[in-house]
Amino acid sequence: IRQEISDIESGKLDMTVNPLKMAPHTQEQVINSNWNRPYSRELAAFPY
Repeated sequence: IRQEISDIESGKLDMTVNPLKMAPHTQEQVINSNWNRPYSRELAAFPY
């Protein structure tokens, strides 16, 4: 979680739409073909 916070602070991840704010990421969301988030499924399913 600390690395994700650091990425938000540095601007690498968006401040309002990021894996921390959008959590939890269910299996159904991760495997669904409709992924409309600005970060990868991999980051959502397997955080740092």
